[in-house]
Parts: sequence; C-alpha cells; structure tokens
Amino acid sequence: MILLRNNRYSTQHGVVLIAMLTILVAIFTSLMISNLSLDKLKANRVQENAKTLNLAKEALLGFGLLQTPPGTLPCPDTTGDGLENTMVVGCQSQRGLFPYRTLNLGEISDRSGARLWYALELAYAANALGERNPSRVTTLTLDGNLVAAVLIAPGSAIEEQNRVLLNVTDFLEGDNADANLDTYVRPQSDIENDQIIGLSLETYWPLMARPALNAARQLLVSYQAVCNEYPFAAVFGGPYNSVNNLQIGSLPLSSALPIEWGLACASGTAPTPPSWLINHWQEELYYSLCTSGEGSCIQTVGGSINTGSAIVIAPGIILGAQSRPSGVTGNYFELENISLPNTQFRDLKTINHSASYNDTTNIITP
Repeated sequence: MILLRNNRYSTQHGVVLIAMLTILVAIFTSLMISNLSLDKLKANRVQENAKTLNLAKEALLGFGLLQTPPGTLPCPDTTGDGLENTMVVGCQSQRGLFPYRTLNLGEISDRSGARLWYALELAYAANALGERNPSRVTTLTLDGNLVAAVLIAPGSAIEEQNRVLLNVTDFLEGDNADANLDTYVRPQSDIENDQIIGLSLETYWPLMARPALNAARQLLVSYQAVCNEYPFAAVFGGPYNSVNNLQIGSLPLSSALPIEWGLACASGTAPTPPSWLINHWQEELYYSLCTSGEGSCIQTVGGSINTGSAIVIAPGIILGAQSRPSGVTGNYFELENISLPNTQFRDLKTINHSASYNDTTNIITP
C-alpha cells in the first residue's frame, strides 16, 4: 500500500512539474516573441524614418543646386506653416521645423507623426553676409563633424514631452534641444530617441561646385567661340585680371585679354561673367588654357584619362594645414593640381575623395 501511494504521489508530482514547465516555456516563448516583435517594430520605425530623412535631404540638395549662388539653403520654419522664415540678414532662427513648402514638398512627418526638425549653417542662408563657397569657415556640427545642415526625426514622445508645436524640448532631447544651435549629436542614451542625419561638407561642396564650374565652362566656351582664343589667366590669388600670355592661374573674372568681357570679337561679342560667379567664386577657381595653336594640351589623370583645351578646378573644404584666403595654390588644391606651370591635372570622383584630396575639375574639350 505504501509503495502504491508513493507511486501515485510521484506520478502526480511529475504531472505538476510538467505542467509548470509547460507554462514557463509558454511564458518565455511569449516574451521572446514579444521582444522580437518590439525589435522588429523598432527596426521598421528606424527604416521608415531613414527614408523620410533621406527624402528631405535630397530635397535640400536639389534646392541648393538651383539657387544663385549654388550652396544656398532655406531658413527653418519658425511658425509651423511649412515656409522658411527669414530676416533682413539671415534667418529668424538657426533651428526650427523643416520648411517643406519652400521646397515644394507635401508635409513630411516621421513614423510617430511628428514634423521633421531642421538646422542649417547660417553662412549658407540666402541673405547671409559674405561669400558662399567651400572656403567659408563654418561652425555647424553633427557628432563633431562639420555639416551644412541637419535633419531630425523626433520619434515618439518620451518622459514629460507634451508635443506643443514649435516647443523644441517637446520633440528633441539632449544636445539637440539645448541653447547651442551649432552642435547636434546622435542619441547617446536610452532616454533620447532623435533620429538625425547631416549634409556633410565633404560631399556637399563638391556637388555644389558643379554649377559654378559649369557656369565657368560656358563662359569660356562662349568666349572662345567668338574670340577664337580663351581669355588669358590672372595671377592666382588676384587681382583677377588677365595677364597677357599667362596660361595658368585664376579665372580672370574682373577683366579679360586679348578681348575684354562684353566687347566685340572677331565673330561676335565676348560674353560677360555672371555676377554671382564673381561675388562668390572668384577666389576659388583655378584655370589653365591652351592656345589655338596648342590644341588639346591639357590632360587629366586619376580616373579616366581625358584631354582638353582648357580646365577649371574648384577646391573642396579646407584640408589639414591649408589656410585661406591665399595666393598659394597648395592652400586650395592637392597633388598634381598645385604645380605651376602644369598641363597635367588630377580628377577624382567625389566617392574617391579623402583627407588628402578633394578637388572638383571640369575639363573643356574642343
């Protein structure tokens, strides 16, 4: 009898243990599934916000390319109507909402439904004082790196955030919400959920240099077409007047030889430089030409090898010990591009730029 009771007890005890184990496994499985679901939701949220931020970024780059001068960015929206808010000089604020209507976009929100926030380098605002080009000293940073602008998806409200429109601390956290409008960082703790991207200067200015180089190219092509020769170069660093028979230096945007800008040539009238190119790019552009008798005497190396009859080069942002403004080519350009005189220049795509080279070139072929 005692043995039977013990067997029954052991059997019942085993059933209870199995039942408890089954419940524990179910709870653990449920928690795992829940955590996996949360991780998936978070990953989806990050991915969707990244797409939204990149859409806004591409719109900003497109806007900058179409402005006069290129590289100009809109001011933030400080009223909530989707339009930029400017002042007589500069912006009403360096940080605010993304001005989607100024960029001809529909309202852009992150996954939580919050409007994107935006801050720009004030030197790049349309009515900012001074030149807009790669040599301009700037102060806006993301994680310590210089940027032209930052775009921020606020994410869901956390802690005490009440989501009062235009109240920055109801949307952003940490350094992104403090009084220092020049410094932004990606989240550093579990209580910060801003998702942020920047327009790095390393890629921003090679892109924005393209319209300036194209404008210089068109100017030179038009001049050569009616005057039979390119204008002679100016001494690098100025004054920006052609020097007779000088074939390498600065683009002579102040005055040209052998025929002055705007005067009659053999086959027509010499063109005149656009004022924005003079005001914002005069100190930046490096220029070399071949005479009609020399034909295509210039060659680019580094990427594909090309030959041409003239070349214009724009610098990237300041690298290493470079110091600007300067009459020294090495303070703007790198490698083969700093040698005077020279008929061989380096041309590398932006993706191949580095801490030792960031020039952008435009070679003119006959």
